[in-house]
Amino acid sequence: MTAKQAEPNERTEQIVIDGIRTRLRVTGSGPAVLMYSPGGFDASLENWHTFGNYRELRLIEKLSARYTCVTFDRRESGLSGGRVERIRWDDYVHQGLGVLDHLGLEEVFVMGGCVGCSSAAALAVAEPGRVLGMVLISPAGGGRISDEAASALRSTPSLRLRARSQRRT
Repeated sequence: MTAKQAEPNERTEQIVIDGIRTRLRVTGSGPAVLMYSPGGFDASLENWHTFGNYRELRLIEKLSARYTCVTFDRRESGLSGGRVERIRWDDYVHQGLGVLDHLGLEEVFVMGGCVGCSSAAALAVAEPGRVLGMVLISPAGGGRISDEAASALRSTPSLRLRARSQRRT
């Protein structure tokens, strides 16, 4: 496999969020899209180029012509660091917000692939005022959405989506 060539308007950097190293990449120009990577327990930014159907979709290549694609290695994945502790979806939200704050981005579109969808949705619930819209591709992982979260999603006009809460009978 050959190394991916750097796109024009692309930069990669390492930052520290809550004492944990995070590798991020910014590609393209235009409105920003924070992209939670697919890949389960190894959700690295390269997965947008190499993982399953995402490789064929070539989302970064296509989106970066009109948008600023902000990708990052989820903590405990790729070249990002981690630490031994119990992790919740809120921790991934905190990491995404740290990336946005570092880049000075107040409002963004949010995209998640595979298990990244759970983190993207959790960010939209936690900070609806910062989310211009959301795209979830092949959602997987995470728990059932709570009634409170479903209500928050339904009442957030900027997200323009409907959420369903499923209960076990």
